[in-house]
Amino acid sequence: MLERLQVDVLELILGLELVVVGMGITFLVLIILSTILTIIGKTITKQERKKNDLPKEEIVKLESEEIVEEDNSDEEAIAMMAAAYLHCFKNEVPIISLSESADKWKYGRRRDMMEGL
Repeated sequence: MLERLQVDVLELILGLELVVVGMGITFLVLIILSTILTIIGKTITKQERKKNDLPKEEIVKLESEEIVEEDNSDEEAIAMMAAAYLHCFKNEVPIISLSESADKWKYGRRRDMMEGL
């Protein structure tokens, strides 16, 4: 009986060691991946900042250019508004009724509200 108890304790200790080693390796790999992704993110942001920074000469040049006002006729404005409307509302939201006894006016009002967005 004492031998069986010793075997059970040894198996328990072995199981705990495996759990600790497995979790330790897992967290170590996650920490390494996290640091790699952080370093990559920092290098990408530095590269983007370098790309987006304009020299002072170009900034002064852009500020000194004259702003050209365009003369839009009413027909062009109407065409632009119609194109924007069609672009936003050409896809209608389908109404799916899950129950037969649902009130149809509720769905219609919800649809009108969604089209207003």
